[in-house]
Amino acid sequence: MSIRPSRSPLVAIALPLVVAVTALVPTTAAAQDEGPEPTPETEYRQSLMISLQHHMRALGALAGGDVAFDDHLQAHASAIEGIATMAGDAFPAGSGGPGSRSSDSIWEDWDAFLEKLEVLQTGAAALNAAAQAGDMAAVEEARGQVGSSCRGCHTDFRLREPIGG
Repeated sequence: MSIRPSRSPLVAIALPLVVAVTALVPTTAAAQDEGPEPTPETEYRQSLMISLQHHMRALGALAGGDVAFDDHLQAHASAIEGIATMAGDAFPAGSGGPGSRSSDSIWEDWDAFLEKLEVLQTGAAALNAAAQAGDMAAVEEARGQVGSSCRGCHTDFRLREPIGG
């Protein structure tokens, strides 16, 4: 699969708008949840994590050849790196609270959490660099690293059910 820059001005304008809307609009499932009202910090963090998940799925579909929008690969990789960079700011002290699946162990063992976050950020940077260079073998390797970092963090720092849910 060859990677080429998008020649469509529509993609250049629409993609950032879609990314922004995805990060700000609550999901239908969250809107229908009858659990406690999450704090604004929790909603923001959940939006980031949902956006990361969706970009990873889209990138997987592109890298796996399931869809043929080769010019989108670089944009998804860039968004993944950006979200990974923002993720550290999305866990202010005491922001677990109602509706959150963030374990208190995040703040109780902050250094261990930061180590996991660094693995995500390093993998996301490698993923973006590989996508920008058009190196699909490196994209696949870095995609695996990002996915592993997500699982590792969720295993250690994510509750099965939201607080109060």
